[in-house]
Amino acid sequence: TMYMKRVLALPGERVSFMGGRLFVNGNAVDEKYLRNLGSWTMPEMVLRPDEYFVAGDNRSVDISYHALGAVYRSDILGRILF
Repeated sequence: TMYMKRVLALPGERVSFMGGRLFVNGNAVDEKYLRNLGSWTMPEMVLRPDEYFVAGDNRSVDISYHALGAVYRSDILGRILF
């Protein structure tokens, strides 16, 4: 199965969600591309040197229904440019 996800954090960074807001290295990220922040909450995790944190943009659906998290660089197959 292939998924189209947005890379939200890079290797070595700390990432979390609190009340729908994305935090990277303790700083809130302004995600202007989202229509709805939703209410996602996820404790902070630190990415290993070869990990990237990915998630989709449909944040209005509960986090438990999503495939997201740390993936290895070798699992990223391409890039979409807008």
